Amino acid sequence: MNELLGRFYLRLTSNGNLTGEFSNDRNNAVQTESADRFSDRPDDFKSPEAFVGKYHSTWIEGPPDFPMHAILVIEQNGANPQIFELLWTGQNRNVIFRGQGMIAEGLLIGNYQMEQV
Repeated sequence: MNELLGRFYLRLTSNGNLTGEFSNDRNNAVQTESADRFSDRPDDFKSPEAFVGKYHSTWIEGPPDFPMHAILVIEQNGANPQIFELLWTGQNRNVIFRGQGMIAEGLLIGNYQMEQV
């Protein structure tokens, strides 16, 4: 099977959680993703660093519509703090997706790909 390639945007809520949308090359729909923060909340929600953290992420994959859950970890890239690294891991701590993003107009936007197993 060909590698899955997708794109996303995520918006930080005033409570430190995430809401957003994604699409990929296997499904022509634009779907939602939301993520509840379980790491410490940032002091300044307007700074790019406010996206950094650990989240319980949920979305629907389909068809057929199937609920998915992963731990999403967002970190700043060590070489360039304007670039963010995203990692979605499953129940067995296996990596499901990897992505990179940047802040644009207050949104974290970027791409992701399915991890090859």
